[in-house]
Parts: sequence; structure tokens; C-alpha cells
Amino acid sequence: MGLGKTIQAIAFLTNYKFIHGCKGPFLVVCPLTLVDNWLSEFKKFSPNIKCERYAGDRDVREGIQDR
Repeated sequence: MGLGKTIQAIAFLTNYKFIHGCKGPFLVVCPLTLVDNWLSEFKKFSPNIKCERYAGDRDVREGIQDR
């Protein structure tokens, strides 16, 4: 049974971005086992925020940084 911490964090970042005007970028650090869950929750509850998975070997991470 979850306590809603993920949704609270998503609501906070959404509020911070759209109400207070902070454009980011924001960094969410979590275990690799939860990354896919976080991405799906962002798509569901805050589809206006662009999310990137920053994981993998060095070449993959450098490709993400260049975007």
C-alpha cells in the first residue's frame, strides 16, 4: 500500500513549473527498479511535463545530455 509520495512529488513539480514559473530542469533520483513507474505516473498525472530517463552506459547518457 503506497502513501502517495510519488503523486505528491509530481504535484509539487507540476505546481512549481506551471504556477511559479520555474522551468527546470528537475532531477528525480530513485532506484532503477522504480524509474519506469515514475515515468508512467508522470505521463498519467502530468502529461505536460517532458520526462527523460537518464540511465545507461556513458554513451547513452551523453546522448541524452546533447538533446
